Amino acid sequence: MVIPSYQRAEIVLDTIALLLDQVVPADEIIIVDQTAYANSDRFAKELRQLDLDGKIRWIRLDQPSIPHAMNVGLTRAKSDYVLFLDDDSSFKPTLIQAYCDYLDQEDVVAVVGQVVQPYEVPTELPLSYQAGSGIYRDLSFKFYATEDRWIHNCMAGNLLVDKHQAQQAGGFDQQFEGVAYRFETEFCRRLIRHSGQAFLFGSKASIDHLKLASGGTRSKVRNFLTSSSPVHSQGDYYFALRESQGIERCKYIAVRFFGSIIARFYVRNPWWIPVRLVGEMRGLAVALRKHWQSPIYLIADE
Repeated sequence: MVIPSYQRAEIVLDTIALLLDQVVPADEIIIVDQTAYANSDRFAKELRQLDLDGKIRWIRLDQPSIPHAMNVGLTRAKSDYVLFLDDDSSFKPTLIQAYCDYLDQEDVVAVVGQVVQPYEVPTELPLSYQAGSGIYRDLSFKFYATEDRWIHNCMAGNLLVDKHQAQQAGGFDQQFEGVAYRFETEFCRRLIRHSGQAFLFGSKASIDHLKLASGGTRSKVRNFLTSSSPVHSQGDYYFALRESQGIERCKYIAVRFFGSIIARFYVRNPWWIPVRLVGEMRGLAVALRKHWQSPIYLIADE
């Protein structure tokens, strides 16, 4: 069990309490924390005490990066399977049991569980749902769906992986920075190519994602619609460069670039369009540089 966390000590303590109350206990609970705490911080003291009591392993890192934090957790974990959870999650005492049931039923390399956002209700996929192909395969999949199926996408906040297969595939690419958009999908596609097996979507392994406005390990700006920062776009462009070629790549990048200014916000506030376009250009430039540099995969002794 690995939980990356950043500036959410209070809520991560609630998540730990839910894990300690599971019907099937976790083999271990690893908190990969990238928060800089004051010496007097009472939440840090609670986490330290849980670590001393052997209830969790509290790993401290200096810089917030979700791919790096997940690689550290993957490397340090002792179990054959590693469950990654968002630090701002709520779930039933049967979450780990549900994952165990899936492992008993199927020979899997990864299981991605149901993730329900605050504005969503678990619902069956429409009969018209099409997985698509190429880079677009399952990008539109609804992770609040209620039926199990094999997919080519995932969400990192409720994801069980075969540790050894994930390590052999290189873990999570640490070239994804900022919001790290699509980093888990790129990992999913790479692990599928390595193992030859799609990810199982397991609807019974369900969490409610609280989606807190502050904290989290994905660095972001307050309002990307009025910002020229590249952190909200560079991951998507980098994903396209890694996972597609030729016309498909050009189409994906063009749709992303010009689609970024179609939002209703810009109809009402068109003077912000040049600012957003600068952000997209910067994001594409960062992605091209990172693509030329090559991926940064997991380091075994990290």
